Amino acid sequence: MKQVDAKREILREWRALPEKRRQTQDDATRFAFSVVNKYKFGGTGDPYQTIRAWILRDMSLRRGLPD
Repeated sequence: MKQVDAKREILREWRALPEKRRQTQDDATRFAFSVVNKYKFGGTGDPYQTIRAWILRDMSLRRGLPD
């Protein structure tokens, strides 16, 4: 799977969670850990850290916080 496609699907799945389950960095960490083996994508680095970074960035953008 291409990384861009994995990112799109992971963020779609993240946003589909109930809002109360996606409020904190701990929520992002748990979710990233739960999907890391579900989505195989190319790229460098640790896939878990990549997914977690995508989610944290999405959280900050949705809250209007700077990156």
